[in-house]
Amino acid sequence: MTFLWAAATDPGRVRGHNEDALWPRPGPQGAAQGEAESPLLAVVADGMGGHVGGEVASRLAIEAAVAAEGEAVERVLAANAAVVGTALDRPRLAGMGTTMTLAVFTAGAVEKAMPVSLDRLTENCMACSGPGNSAMNRRS
Repeated sequence: MTFLWAAATDPGRVRGHNEDALWPRPGPQGAAQGEAESPLLAVVADGMGGHVGGEVASRLAIEAAVAAEGEAVERVLAANAAVVGTALDRPRLAGMGTTMTLAVFTAGAVEKAMPVSLDRLTENCMACSGPGNSAMNRRS
């Protein structure tokens, strides 16, 4: 099965910089599209605006989720560990956080872990809700 995907991000009207991170990664213009064979990993992380290091947290979460092996929940746990570990190692980033929506698309199913908040408060709580959302379409 071939999946068609598109990704775009925008800083919005409030901040001068973008705290979003996506996978598949958009190009330098902030948007991209393509095709992928099964399985397709799709991840959106939205750094928590108004908190220190939101853009760092979203980037770290995406990198860790993409690099992790296993199911959706294991990828989210890896992302959480990366955000929490970096915040503990780098005191200036204490309190940083991001939301994450993650889905693994295969020919027969969608495995998802959405949405969750990744920050120091969720070190022991992976069921916390966040404001992230996702919309995906599948075409065979």
